[in-house]
Amino acid sequence: MHTKAWPWIVRTLLWATALGITWYFISLTYGRLLGSFVHRSLPSDIFLLLESQVFYIGVGHPSTFDGPLLEIMAHNFGFGLVVIGAVVLGTQWRSWKLRVVALAAGWILLFLTHAAVLVWATKAYISDLESDSESVTALLYVYGIHLAVIVIPLLMAVIWLLLSSQRRPRHSRYMSRRHRRARTVRSV
Repeated sequence: MHTKAWPWIVRTLLWATALGITWYFISLTYGRLLGSFVHRSLPSDIFLLLESQVFYIGVGHPSTFDGPLLEIMAHNFGFGLVVIGAVVLGTQWRSWKLRVVALAAGWILLFLTHAAVLVWATKAYISDLESDSESVTALLYVYGIHLAVIVIPLLMAVIWLLLSSQRRPRHSRYMSRRHRRARTVRSV
């Protein structure tokens, strides 16, 4: 069975372009939604502020705060959403219903992962403020943010591609009529 990858690559790149442009316009809304979702689980003395596509995390009130801030670029979260969307929507061998369900499930999982990154960043920030030495939590956060923002979406895309290649061919789809006729024995 010989398949050509070029149509899939072109379709995936077109979806990535369309979703990248869409991300540019909705990233602020996504950041606000993510920030309001995460802010509910933070301690009351911690603030989470989204300004110019950057999450700022600090202690107290933003207008009276005088210490160091933790800054997280919010546009980094769009990478996973665009990659998952492009790969899932770029595959043509699955039904649209299944693709939409897989896309929604993937985006919800990524939203929860992004929320966990912000909560994890807050915990690392608090533990770093409380100790004078470099804390293990802050170190884990620095190394873990790449895992959560880059590696998990790529892993999800690879899993989708592996599951998509497991389709079963129909009984005669890949066999020409001449080959099917050649298999039958005719008596004279």
